[in-house]
Parts: sequence; structure tokens; C-alpha cells
Amino acid sequence: MDHEGNVSPWVRMAEDRGVTVRWLPFNRDTWRIEPENLRPLLSSKTRLLALNYASNLTGSINPVAELTKLAKEAGALVYVDAVQFVPHGLAEVAKLDCDFLACSSYKFFGPHLGVLWGGSHFSRSSMLMRCAAGRKSRPDDTNSARRRPNCSPAWPPQPTTSSGWASRPGYGTTPRKNKGRLSSSHGL
Repeated sequence: MDHEGNVSPWVRMAEDRGVTVRWLPFNRDTWRIEPENLRPLLSSKTRLLALNYASNLTGSINPVAELTKLAKEAGALVYVDAVQFVPHGLAEVAKLDCDFLACSSYKFFGPHLGVLWGGSHFSRSSMLMRCAAGRKSRPDDTNSARRRPNCSPAWPPQPTTSSGWASRPGYGTTPRKNKGRLSSSHGL
């Protein structure tokens, strides 16, 4: 169910730090990540729950607020990959109570740019993570093995990309009279 972008960075970080990644399969009856499947995997040693809000594979939407509550009760941070959800719904981080939420603006008519929201308790800290391009994220992963080893694409976005993103918030969220622009009357 998880997208590679929400798998390989965590696996790489775990390898670098010598920690264990525990896999939570989706429920094959509901096609979601269910709280009863998460509970046995959580312990006082759990530091992070990284999950997808929705899945392109199954078409399901996970009960993120409930899963977040369980993880926080165990003392873990919660990272939500909302890339597949944001084109279809509003990701209300206050209601979800997650620590981080990531999405890509191209999914809602913006430029191809990643977006990472972090709770106010993280606003003064900075974190740097390497991408895992060129390394297998799982033992059965054959796709990423074909990439160049230790390739870490990290470049600043082009100015046009940044200005495209800056103009995106609010676009399509209020009724507009301008023709050719999507608005809330078009279901956004």
C-alpha cells in the first residue's frame, strides 16, 4: 500500500542508525490500514509511524486520525504521506494531530514540488534526510536496484517552480468568475 517515497527514506534512515523497521500490512478485507492491526506493533520503543493517507493501489482512505492517536499513545511521532489524498480531500492536520504531513503540489494543479508540513514544535529545528535512490528499500525490491548506487538528487527548485507554488494556495478554493480557472463550483 505504501508508495516508494514513503518507504525508501525510512529504510535508509533505519540502516544508517541501526534501528528496526516493522511492516504493517493493509487489511485484505477493508483494503485499509486498520487500528487493530497496528496495536500489536506499537511499543514504548516505537519512535515513528509513517503511513499513507490514501492508496492509489487499493483506492482506500486510511483512518489516519485513529491511527495517529494510537501511535501517540505509544509515544511515537506520526508522518503522513498525503500525496494520493490531497487531490480528493482536505488534509486537516489539526484534526489528524500528526507531526508531519507531506504532499506534492502537482497533484492539485501546482508545480512538481514536494510539500512538508511540520507541527509548530518542529518549526525551529531542521532535519536533513538523504534519499535512498540506488538502494533497495525491501529485499524483494527490483526496481530501485537498477538506479545508480548512492545517487542522492538534491538540488534547489527552479525559480519558476517556486513562484508556481507560491501562487497555488487558494487557487480553486473560492468561487471565481474568471473563465478557465477551476473553482469550488467545480468540486474542488
